[in-house]
Amino acid sequence: MRLPENILENRFDVRLEFDFEGLNLQVFSGTTLINDYFNIDGRFVMYLRDYAEYLRKNPVLTLRSAPKTRFGVSNVYNEIPIPLHSNVLTLRHAWEVTKTQQTL
Repeated sequence: MRLPENILENRFDVRLEFDFEGLNLQVFSGTTLINDYFNIDGRFVMYLRDYAEYLRKNPVLTLRSAPKTRFGVSNVYNEIPIPLHSNVLTLRHAWEVTKTQQTL
């Protein structure tokens, strides 16, 4: 997923929400694994501010998902080739997150 290089410029944060089928979703920046998420509710949420350091170096994130297996252990950990289109990952929403000042 290629993001604009300035996606966080003048923004507090950006929230991306994905729907996906499968057991596991991994997010890579280059070859570095930066998020490893197990599917609990079919929804994966990323706040890009958490990855700002990686996005400054490279605005491309690779999302790798693996289908559920019969035994519950995903192929993503076993290095078994995963068939194309064996599960679905869909970006449902992208929001700018703003910071509001609170008075105590």
